[in-house]
Amino acid sequence: MSQESTRPMRRRKTTARRPAMAEPAHSATETQKAKATKVRTKPPRDMTQATRRVVPVMTEGKAGAETNRGDRSTPLQNRVDPFGQIFKSPARGLFMGNRGGRIHDPALQTLYPNRRWTSKAWICCSPTFKDRRRAVWKESYTELFFLDEVTALAAGHRPCFECRRRDARAFAAAFASGNGLSTSPTAGHMDKVLHEERLDLEAPGGRDKRLLVAFIDTLPDGAMIACDAPDRLAYAVRGDFVFPWSPQGWGPPIARPRRRLVTLVTPPSIVMALKAGYHPQWHESGSIAAFEQRAAGV
Repeated sequence: MSQESTRPMRRRKTTARRPAMAEPAHSATETQKAKATKVRTKPPRDMTQATRRVVPVMTEGKAGAETNRGDRSTPLQNRVDPFGQIFKSPARGLFMGNRGGRIHDPALQTLYPNRRWTSKAWICCSPTFKDRRRAVWKESYTELFFLDEVTALAAGHRPCFECRRRDARAFAAAFASGNGLSTSPTAGHMDKVLHEERLDLEAPGGRDKRLLVAFIDTLPDGAMIACDAPDRLAYAVRGDFVFPWSPQGWGPPIARPRRRLVTLVTPPSIVMALKAGYHPQWHESGSIAAFEQRAAGV
């Protein structure tokens, strides 16, 4: 639950086509890495923008959010989806985090209209740490919440070096190994790389999600992809299946397509860290066993 600030940087403009998941099959030998081509898109539609929900914060390993004005029927807009969009939901998640500082108005209890981060340090934190308790959306940084770490990584958040030091060090080591670095990078180095990868800073407003393309056969467990339909549904790769994402949890698994280009949501340097052996924490619904138990009514 730390805050780290860095200076903004500029990046070069490139363009590329984004193929739909239903593209004709391509040979897997055409590429062996999840190297990505930039795709210019509009921000994905908020997948639950019509919902009105509420969750308590930082309780027994579950992360959520509630209003600070006693109105438990109106939640704060502080849940993050895989595309990095911030929305409202009553569903509980496993992690909290922040984007370097305050992006909300403490008096109005709403996000500032034109602010979605204050620095490049987008982090994913433990909801419990040294018995600390926070009243959300006060004068300090803006607390955000995630279904699980797979979701947070897709949105471009990395593990926090204060409250999740062991995970952060493991992530940095995998980041170095997967991205060809000789030593583990600093938090600032990773933040600089990730800020270029998660956002299209040259698009109007600089808040578009930078979506990429990759062969699905090359993607490791925990990487997230999106279909090219108007509702822009997100899926996580795990073994021979992909799991559809929702604020409440992962849906019924679908057979993983093969030899096909897909839209990649997770930043490519994080994909390489996953390939190098970093194991993100999944929500309990994100497994075949969990799905089979739900189907059997267990």
